[in-house]
Amino acid sequence: DLGLDYYVIGESFETSVPWDRVLDLCKNVKERIVRECKEKGVQFAPLSTCRVTQTYDAGACVYFYFAFNYRGISDPIHVYEQIEVMYIRTIVKGE
Repeated sequence: DLGLDYYVIGESFETSVPWDRVLDLCKNVKERIVRECKEKGVQFAPLSTCRVTQTYDAGACVYFYFAFNYRGISDPIHVYEQIEVMYIRTIVKGE
């Protein structure tokens, strides 16, 4: 895989959210990913972005894209899983 050749691990994930929460959710999740990467020792800025993929009367479906360079990290899967738990908390609980 090309990403792994360059020490990159990533994922996309989606959620739905009412219209009045779209902007805050996008901002909070992206900021949480950046903060968690720094705290977990990721040396380079992660890719942390999103887009609205579907719209409905009550809200929107938002896709997030997340990737980071794991060079120098001995267990990148474990680090990814730790970051994943935190961004899920941000989505579900608003933490």
